[in-house]
Amino acid sequence: MHPREALERVVYLLDRSLADGNKVRAYVRAMEIVDEVGDRELARLHERGELTELAGIGKSTGAVIADALDGKVPKRIAELDIVVASVHSKLSMDSKDMTKRMVMAVASPHVDILGHCTGQKVPGKMRPIGQSDFAGRAGSQFDADMVFAACERFDTAIEINCRPERQDPPDELLDLALEWGCRIAIDTDAHAPGQLEWQAFGCDRAARHDIATDRIVNTLPADDLLHWAAAHPTA
Repeated sequence: MHPREALERVVYLLDRSLADGNKVRAYVRAMEIVDEVGDRELARLHERGELTELAGIGKSTGAVIADALDGKVPKRIAELDIVVASVHSKLSMDSKDMTKRMVMAVASPHVDILGHCTGQKVPGKMRPIGQSDFAGRAGSQFDADMVFAACERFDTAIEINCRPERQDPPDELLDLALEWGCRIAIDTDAHAPGQLEWQAFGCDRAARHDIATDRIVNTLPADDLLHWAAAHPTA
């Protein structure tokens, strides 16, 4: 997990628990510092034990950053039934670095699904009632063969994202994932209850690509789904 994503997770958990606002702001500021400093300098400072010498990085925020750089799993993740890993920051980073970042994520035995793999947003005016026109965003660049090979190796499913503006993965990448033998998850990416109705969009895409239902992890009975998620290989 990237340090910024680890800090974002902490902010989410703090907000959910109604933690003190000053504490939340400290982690938000740490996220900004991570963006400003950059990955290489963070790695150099961590190697020298100097993360807390950055103005605004204290003992707690520094520990979260260090754990992320060391590849340690943040606390409440190993305990979750299903984990979806998605790239939410630095979508324009170098293809080689993005590939490494994604492979490290899907190789984790605690990660079950790779979410909206390109991060693209498709512009358009065809939308559900109540949603405004959405602007486009180019997807990130990565070695899709390498990422999907890792997903197949570690039995991490590829998400078909049902949000109308995402259409992620694009058809050609979805076909490539299927060629590699990857499992599929059909996820609404809902941010509100009404958006759960978007599930049909993903199901339609799966049907158009002739994906067998036994290859789609969220068609499994609950016990079988949990057994699959707990059985990912570690090497």
